[in-house]
Amino acid sequence: MMLSLMAGCATSTLSSTEASQYANLSVDEFLRTRFKDRQSLEVGGTIRYLAYFNDANFRQLERPTVELWNFCRAGGGKLTRTEAHTGDPVGSYYTSPIAAAMMGRAAAARAGRPDLAADTAVQAVLINDQVNASLGAAEARKVFAVVREKGAYGTWECEYADASRPAWRASILPIAYAPPREPGNDLTNHRMIIEVAASKR
Repeated sequence: MMLSLMAGCATSTLSSTEASQYANLSVDEFLRTRFKDRQSLEVGGTIRYLAYFNDANFRQLERPTVELWNFCRAGGGKLTRTEAHTGDPVGSYYTSPIAAAMMGRAAAARAGRPDLAADTAVQAVLINDQVNASLGAAEARKVFAVVREKGAYGTWECEYADASRPAWRASILPIAYAPPREPGNDLTNHRMIIEVAASKR
């Protein structure tokens, strides 16, 4: 499956024209060069990229895939998605009523008041319902779903027309979500940690 999100990249995202200057790098060198910034952290050979997004601007959610796509093409390669990622960190963050109740009971136990576990569980469920119904939760779900459906996440392979150039594979996976620091403030952003890893095929 080919990626359908190439148009309209943000200025901070590497364009297809700019990618040519990196064409002679290995995929590991490319990732370390492009994602060596304040929004990225290298952990055990993978890049943990912190993407900020809202309903008006979600380019950063797409950035790792767009950049790898352009890097592959700059070297005369073709990038193909071999496996789609269907996980949903946003949905996992906005927990189910059962998970909320369990967290409420655990909080009461930690406070040394197991007798309040039932009441705390009910309160946790009510708060969870309010959070799930918030505009912020709806916005995050909508934006993430759009980007995921466009094909931004999964496992990818790049093969080059020049057989002397080694093919490579990469995985781009959203692994954790965090809400805006100031809920209700339209000027703040949702946050998503995206794990990027690559290796020779």
